[in-house]
Amino acid sequence: MKKKYVLAAILLLLASLLASCGYSTVEEMYRIPKRSQEYTFLQSTIEQAMTGLEFASPTMGDNQQTVQAADLDGDGKTEYLVFARDSSDKPLKVLVFHETEDEKYFLMERLEMNGSSFEQVIYADMDGRSGMELVIGRRLTNQVMRIADVYSFAGGQGEQQINTIYSKFLTADLTCDGKQELIVIREGDTDVSAGSAVVFRWENGDVERTREIRLSQRVEQIKRLKVSRLESGDPAVYISSTINDSAIVTDVLVMQGTDFVNLNSTGKLAYSVQALRNYFLYMNDVDEDGVMELPSLMEMRPVKPEEQGRSQQMVYWYSIDMDGKEIPKMYTFHNVENGWYLLLDVSTEVAQRIAVERDGNSLRFYIWEEEAKPLFTLNAYTGNDRNQAAQANNQFVLYQTNSVVYAAKLEVQSAAYGITQESLTGAFRLMGMDLKKEG
Repeated sequence: MKKKYVLAAILLLLASLLASCGYSTVEEMYRIPKRSQEYTFLQSTIEQAMTGLEFASPTMGDNQQTVQAADLDGDGKTEYLVFARDSSDKPLKVLVFHETEDEKYFLMERLEMNGSSFEQVIYADMDGRSGMELVIGRRLTNQVMRIADVYSFAGGQGEQQINTIYSKFLTADLTCDGKQELIVIREGDTDVSAGSAVVFRWENGDVERTREIRLSQRVEQIKRLKVSRLESGDPAVYISSTINDSAIVTDVLVMQGTDFVNLNSTGKLAYSVQALRNYFLYMNDVDEDGVMELPSLMEMRPVKPEEQGRSQQMVYWYSIDMDGKEIPKMYTFHNVENGWYLLLDVSTEVAQRIAVERDGNSLRFYIWEEEAKPLFTLNAYTGNDRNQAAQANNQFVLYQTNSVVYAAKLEVQSAAYGITQESLTGAFRLMGMDLKKEG
């Protein structure tokens, strides 16, 4: 009886989440049957197939529902997938239910595999044929070993196309041909070896495997893994890892023709950046133009000569092209102590003349001409009178939380450099949650 209630709750939750969605990708196929009779047929069919099984939803990624839906065979009808397990020799089960012509359902496929748990599930068009491929990541034991499988249902039944060891995996269209590739990250040969990456892709109806390429760091040091674009518009996989808990290095993986390449392959830790006052800086589309930017630190000029060597640091952001060449994009100033940063859309020449002077929670920005001249001042106010304090002395509010009000004041040189209340307000950002110095 408990299993019946669990199943009903899962299907009702899926219905409530998906009924109002209007997606145009895989999510477009995530729908619950519209007619109550279809719903009843599906529920009854799943209950019968679940005899002797328990639900075992994936533990990572976007698809963690126990009951999921996608058009696997490309016939325009949704298949429903249930992730389960039992105590047999192949305990992990994927039950695939298909809709019949009379709007009923039957168990179309029962995939069985070794393992202790489902870890990740992705639906992607990888072979260019009708339907979506099913990519499953599973743990073999409670230890490190993981296996990724890719199943195609284009022929009406599930056929395993790929079976490979992984530490992390994702799918992306790296060749811009409308088909997704499987990018697999693996551990090195020893405990101290750097990780590696390999791509599986469909070409002329067959699965091809690229050569395996080396990463900069061990897999355990990977902190972020994202797909974005180079300045040239080409897609790339960005992998950011820690170096001795004091810096971040980013590998940039691309397809150059049929070759899988790491643009950070010089062995000199290019695309690396030291922590900013104990705060990790990661790749980010900082100017929101669809291109990933990488950070680098730049020493700022001191306000007073005697402060030489104790000046602040600015973050210089750059993108790269297919040849790995840097393209300057933007500068930011991060106030790590108070948890905010500013976007500074200025030229390199202007950025090199900006200085900052700190006085408690107050920061005054200067521009060097013949001497350092004030640009603007930023303050953070707490306490019961914070709202009044933030609007005193010609200040204006930039942002406020339940406990802090951030305010700014324009100084004598602000107008000359196009700095206004609107531009400062638009440039102000709160930093993300600092989990293990994460930027």
